[in-house]
Amino acid sequence: MLVALLIVVMLAALIGMMVCNKQKNNPVAQPIAFGLLLLVVVCGGVLMWKLGVFGSSGALDRLRANETKFFASQGFVVGQDLKGKFEGKTVILVEPTTKADDPRIVALIEQYKAGLGNNSAEVVVVPITVDMPESEPGSEPPLTEVMKAKDYDAFFAAQPDAKVVITLVGFPRDLQKMKFWTTAADKRPLLFLLGSIEGRGLAAAVKSDAIAGIVTIGSNARFTEEPAPSDPLEAFKVRYVLINKANVEENKGLLGE
Repeated sequence: MLVALLIVVMLAALIGMMVCNKQKNNPVAQPIAFGLLLLVVVCGGVLMWKLGVFGSSGALDRLRANETKFFASQGFVVGQDLKGKFEGKTVILVEPTTKADDPRIVALIEQYKAGLGNNSAEVVVVPITVDMPESEPGSEPPLTEVMKAKDYDAFFAAQPDAKVVITLVGFPRDLQKMKFWTTAADKRPLLFLLGSIEGRGLAAAVKSDAIAGIVTIGSNARFTEEPAPSDPLEAFKVRYVLINKANVEENKGLLGE
């Protein structure tokens, strides 16, 4: 709330300054404009302090930690949904540049194990391998523009013992060509999709159990600075919804269908 209030005050002060600058014949206009300028400077300073621009890690660290709690809550709910349904290795598929020690990934795994009720569960993080075109730093194309069905095929082939795959990278544009869909159900892992939900036919894939579940932003999601609930299930409910075979029909709209 404070950040939003500061932005509103700064915008109002800037508008006031422009109005005062147009009233050159008004003797009080310039003093008021100067006062508004001071207000903008003060509000800007407070805003930058709040966002941690001055190296104050407190506010920025709290924001990151709070967002991590929300993100990790997805792992807890997926773990709960899978509890007792499988035995073996879980693989989390991430972007090529994501590291296994990324705090968000570490927290996601911790909550996933908590949801499973098994702190010793085997979970590994695997970056997807794609052929990225040459580009200037910062101008790389989105992963979904580059990723192909063959990249997913190669990933699954390299993880034959995976019992669950939780993908954070979405699906390739040519997802219908993935060999996963034609693999026998008892020969392929349970598949969960977190985050991106681009792709045709996802609802049908959930209905047929080809996709075990999809976690996406809920229709009543709230994104505020309020602290995430300590209960991961309650934190999950603030932003996300788990779409599975039981509720896919009522949530088809969230899948773009």
